[in-house]
Amino acid sequence: MVASDRPLLRIAGLWLVIRGAADLLGGGVALRPLRRLLGLAQVWLGLRVLQVATVSVTELYHALAGLYDRIAFTWREKLYPEAHAALNQALAERLPSGGRVLDLGCGTGANLGTLLALGLPFSQYVGVDVSPDMLAQARRRFARVDNALWVQLDLTADSLPEGPFDLIVSTWVFEHLRDTRPVVDKAWSGLAPGGWMLLLFEVREGDLRSAFYDGLWRVASARLIPWGEVRRYPGSLQVQTWPGRWTPAAVLIALQRPASGET
Repeated sequence: MVASDRPLLRIAGLWLVIRGAADLLGGGVALRPLRRLLGLAQVWLGLRVLQVATVSVTELYHALAGLYDRIAFTWREKLYPEAHAALNQALAERLPSGGRVLDLGCGTGANLGTLLALGLPFSQYVGVDVSPDMLAQARRRFARVDNALWVQLDLTADSLPEGPFDLIVSTWVFEHLRDTRPVVDKAWSGLAPGGWMLLLFEVREGDLRSAFYDGLWRVASARLIPWGEVRRYPGSLQVQTWPGRWTPAAVLIALQRPASGET
């Protein structure tokens, strides 16, 4: 399939998903079972078409980089405000004064903006991301922050910047990883004794809504993270969960590396 075919396939796939969702939600009582069956078939076919037309992560954020900061409020203030409030509190409680921070999948630097807005003192912030377009936006946005470093790398294939880091944070990035455990393990090895890792992402639960979003997210080379994968993370998990009404459930995972001398 050539690249020029993919926009048409995306339109067709989205139309099938929307049309199928309408059949799932509409219809009279007598026709409801039949319409639901037809709706499910259309949604399934639409998602399959969208999977064929999947865009890569770098393609996606090349297109979004210029307007990302203008739309980011949608999930921070509209879709998941409680999750971000909890993240802000966790950052304030778990970042030691003068600590080093590593941001996995930093994008345009939203988490650095949060640290600055909260007035949390840190010695160095290191943001890593696979998208050169997003990093370019971050460098422009925070050009006056002398202790911020921006590094382009692939979380799944490349080594992370040398630690130790007192705090490692990642928000809305793990959905783009085929397997999050190897990335968590790499980050864990660079965490200072007693340091914290804070991870915010969407999880897959065993309901139809999660299955729908998991299929839809694959258009953007993303997925919902299964709980079985989360439970394999190192250390003891501290988990906060927010079940979305119209969106997938979000979780904030806090992992602490044992202090020196602890097991």
